[in-house]
Amino acid sequence: MVETAAADAGGAAANRRANRRQIDDVVDTVAARLVNTRAVCRSSYIHPKVFADFETGALADLAKMRPSRSETLTRWMDADEIRVQRWLRKGEM
Repeated sequence: MVETAAADAGGAAANRRANRRQIDDVVDTVAARLVNTRAVCRSSYIHPKVFADFETGALADLAKMRPSRSETLTRWMDADEIRVQRWLRKGEM
């Protein structure tokens, strides 16, 4: 039993490290595109909900959201922007 708990704890730590590496890779890509540092991107350009939902697996729900049928919204925003806006609002409720 102790071995299983230790193995699970080690696996969880490895998953956390893998998640952290993935997040850092994405933030580095965003930082390079914006010609900024990782710290500035994290604090100024990437919503904290992105990190929280990625770690819980809830960020995948963003891709599953249906597209908007609002002609007004689609005139001003593309489908991805509309999904992100709805996802952020969903978290406020």
